[in-house]
Amino acid sequence: MARKGYLLAEVKVFDSKHFQTEYASKVNAILSEFGGVVIVADDDPKVVEGGRDVSRVVIIEFESTDRLKEFYESDVYQTIAPERLRSAHSHLYMLAGVQVLA
Repeated sequence: MARKGYLLAEVKVFDSKHFQTEYASKVNAILSEFGGVVIVADDDPKVVEGGRDVSRVVIIEFESTDRLKEFYESDVYQTIAPERLRSAHSHLYMLAGVQVLA
């Protein structure tokens, strides 16, 4: 059984208008194409350890790590990804879920 894939995004938006109109408003439709589901979206994350300065944390679940990779590397996503970089500092992580044994 394939492990679920998760995209963790830590974001510090510095141009809210550009981020919203050129990236955020478009990414959800692309996520849907690849079966991505936003399971966490927090615009006021509380950092309890470490020195991160972020204004948003998002976790997106995919049916598999392969599907996550397909999303991230897709032409349609890579077309809008530069808009995120133009309006926010961010760290993105591709993560594999824990395989639960029954």
